[in-house]
Amino acid sequence: MTEINITKFFNEGTFIDYSASVAEVGHGAACDTWTASLEAVEDTNMLSTVEQLEAMQDWARSTGAWVEGQITFWSDRELNALFIQLIAGDVRGCSLERGDWKEYEKESKAGNCSSNIFKADDGEIYYELGE
Repeated sequence: MTEINITKFFNEGTFIDYSASVAEVGHGAACDTWTASLEAVEDTNMLSTVEQLEAMQDWARSTGAWVEGQITFWSDRELNALFIQLIAGDVRGCSLERGDWKEYEKESKAGNCSSNIFKADDGEIYYELGE
């Protein structure tokens, strides 16, 4: 399990910019959110170590959504953009967008949303990548 500090992005991100449906933002949703995620990497580069980048590649493999040839050749920027989209989707899919940690814990324990995000005792927010 690789823990990645996402505090700055969590506190400052406008998550609908990085993860949204066609119903929410129109037919360009996929292209627009990907472009926004690539641009956000300039200010929000959360995957900076080899371990973190490999953990993101492993996550992508585990989804079955991409073939190995694609994953292997993604740049660090592309991996970070995909991570931004992953976080945004997880935050939007539960109570975290409202900052309701108690409700999030309840929802994630019930299996209603991702349980990969946690607030540590020091107040920092982390994302867990891996099994």
